[in-house]
Amino acid sequence: MTVPANLIAVRSDVAASLLIDGLLDEAVARLGDQLPESIDRALAQSSDRRLARLGYLARSIELERFEVARAPLPWLVERVVAEPEASIAVLAAAIAGEEPLDKPAPTGGAPSWRVPGPGGHVRHFLALRAAGPDGAPEAKRTWMFGFFIHCCGDANDVRVRAS
Repeated sequence: MTVPANLIAVRSDVAASLLIDGLLDEAVARLGDQLPESIDRALAQSSDRRLARLGYLARSIELERFEVARAPLPWLVERVVAEPEASIAVLAAAIAGEEPLDKPAPTGGAPSWRVPGPGGHVRHFLALRAAGPDGAPEAKRTWMFGFFIHCCGDANDVRVRAS
């Protein structure tokens, strides 16, 4: 399979032992970090604030660690522009709801694959690990909600700078 230029190809065993655990450990270590008040308010709209915060922090860490993750998100900027009345939390919830609960196919258009970085499989397993051994598959949506709070905030910032 050819991996698009804005994604990172990974072996699942290496991703599990290094990438996923490393991202989760770092996100957990940052749980106490102060976030902007607007982000805290948005994350508070989730059913599990801790899990949503881990998704948000995971995207922050991706942006720090992976240059490819910093590529623009034109599809998301377009969506933010198309839905200007929607809050970032509402938009993030809608996008997280489009994410399959099962492992997403790289070619299926899942939102987690449309965000540059380690890809949908890494994010899928990261969300499940963050939910813990007793986490229901639906917990993935909560993690993705936090992840997409970050992405939508970034897209909104791009929209504001462009106007």
